[in-house]
Amino acid sequence: MRTFTGLLIFLFIIGISSCGKKSEEQKNIEDAIDFVQKAPDMAKKVESIQQKAQKVWEERKQHGDTTAMNFRELQKYLPTEI
Repeated sequence: MRTFTGLLIFLFIIGISSCGKKSEEQKNIEDAIDFVQKAPDMAKKVESIQQKAQKVWEERKQHGDTTAMNFRELQKYLPTEI
């Protein structure tokens, strides 16, 4: 009788745990579907941000902010003593 009861409890636990895995897998699938549905909007936002960054870069280029300076020139601005 104890063996039968133990077997029933074991099967009950396995049944409950397998049901939990299905809902977790289902949740993962739903999250993936949501992500795929939102992907075009995210791509548009990324493209918009990239265009803004390109404009800022062009403005900085016009002002000369992006030109590199020789390290010897930079050393002239450092203090001689600490």
